[in-house]
Amino acid sequence: GIVLTAAGERLNVLARECFASLLDFKSGCKGLPVEIVIGAGESVIDWVLMPRLAEVRKKVPNVRLKFLNLATSDVVRRLGDGVIDFGVVRKDAVARPLRWVSLGVMGYSLFVPEGLESSGTGAKLLEALPLATLEGEGSFRKELAAIARKNRLRLRIEIECASFPLVARAVATGSVAGILPSVAAVDLGRLGVREMRVGVLDSLRREMCLAWNPRVLKIRTVLERACQVFSQAF
Repeated sequence: GIVLTAAGERLNVLARECFASLLDFKSGCKGLPVEIVIGAGESVIDWVLMPRLAEVRKKVPNVRLKFLNLATSDVVRRLGDGVIDFGVVRKDAVARPLRWVSLGVMGYSLFVPEGLESSGTGAKLLEALPLATLEGEGSFRKELAAIARKNRLRLRIEIECASFPLVARAVATGSVAGILPSVAAVDLGRLGVREMRVGVLDSLRREMCLAWNPRVLKIRTVLERACQVFSQAF
């Protein structure tokens, strides 16, 4: 029954920023690594951020990177509150006062394991193959359902998972195909899984960006270099 007033919420943000700045100062004086927190979805962490980890660590030494698997709405909210330092999210999810830099467009492909044959072509492949996909009623499932309706497809969804990396693991078993971000080829390509571009999936494409709170960067100047490195590496 006790909640912060508007003034209390503002004070909470100011105190958090102040202590973060003091912690950076203390770590710098002692030569200790500075913590940088990055929020993103599991698929982005697995297939976009982790493959570039060695490059980032080389260009931003003496930091401790913390990756948080978060939904897009949580990333945006925590950036606004100053709880995390950076986020990798859809561009259309970011609003002022946050700032962002584009990282490019993430497309989606159909991934088909070896031995899983189908007589269908193009969009018909989507109903000719057993599929694994995300569970729930998030934006991806809604858009996929819209594609099915528009093209009069009856999708054979046989496996539902909580994240794209889990869908990829299902595809890797060889028993189902999956609609995944094209960057999943980083892992699945090594396993002999074919990546197939299907035109009707183009509507799933989304521009991704690195987002941050300029107020936090102003207070924690150590993050300015990290911002430059992340925007180039990712």
